[in-house]
Amino acid sequence: MNKDVVSILLCPSCRANKLKLEVFDKDSYGVKEGVVKCPRCTRTYPIFDYILELLPDDLAYWEDRKIFYKRHKKRFKLEKEQQQYFDWYAKNSTQSYSDYAGSSFWRATDELIIGKWRKGIRKDSWLLDVGCAQGRSAFQFADLPISIVGFDISKNMIVEAIKRSRGRANMYFFVGDATSFPIKSESFDYVLLYGVLHHLPDPRKTVKEIIRVLKPGGTYFGLENNKTPVRIFFDFLQKLHPLWYERAGSMPLIGKRDIKGWFNGQHKISVSTHTFLPPHIVNLFSVEVAKRMLSKTDVIAKFMPDAGGLINIVMERM
Repeated sequence: MNKDVVSILLCPSCRANKLKLEVFDKDSYGVKEGVVKCPRCTRTYPIFDYILELLPDDLAYWEDRKIFYKRHKKRFKLEKEQQQYFDWYAKNSTQSYSDYAGSSFWRATDELIIGKWRKGIRKDSWLLDVGCAQGRSAFQFADLPISIVGFDISKNMIVEAIKRSRGRANMYFFVGDATSFPIKSESFDYVLLYGVLHHLPDPRKTVKEIIRVLKPGGTYFGLENNKTPVRIFFDFLQKLHPLWYERAGSMPLIGKRDIKGWFNGQHKISVSTHTFLPPHIVNLFSVEVAKRMLSKTDVIAKFMPDAGGLINIVMERM
């Protein structure tokens, strides 16, 4: 089994003709184990001991599938756990997502980082917000003359995003998977992932999706937890007094080397780090004071260019 063969196959459930091959294990004989996915109906078809079982549910070899999914439960479990976690997060009243996003630290960070991104946004362009949650980052662009599309794996998050966007004709939200974008290639001018990559089971795969859906000359904006020794200070404070709870993916921290490696040096990329003060300190002050604090520490910390708690990524697709 290979991509050339998969490209001529149809999904037996919905008859879509753009199936995707994901390889778990391969050798000189071909793909030993993996899945063929249908972006339209989201069904997965296992490749088990070199055999693709491309069958509708009523004809499937369920014993084979049971063994297959048990063998690869970590791959599928992580995606499902993330979905369940964010559904819980959207409903949980003891840790409001709005309270977290509305803290001085995050409001100041949003204004400083996203404020710079906004300056280059072109009129009548299209922006895709991947892992949009309740629309926190999408709404930072809502006043611009552009169209905004956001999706998230959590239905409960999307319910809240749609409620918040009522009355806005330029915003659209739906439930979708960030590991395989249900989006046509080269269809967006901008792609935004704001604190999303570190939640995902395979960030490298998502980076490929970012590149795929961007138009030539399009821009990707990203903000992630930076891989830095200074992070130990924040982790210590977080254990003493947790400000939020989150379920990270396979890479809770992402460094400059990771980012540049994923983009393979084929695109114009700018990477910088920010926020050298932990949220526990910044949240003691008002938003305006927090902005001044973060701005000043960013200037001072230019002498330690890779030590900030957050990594800011801007990539232009060539």
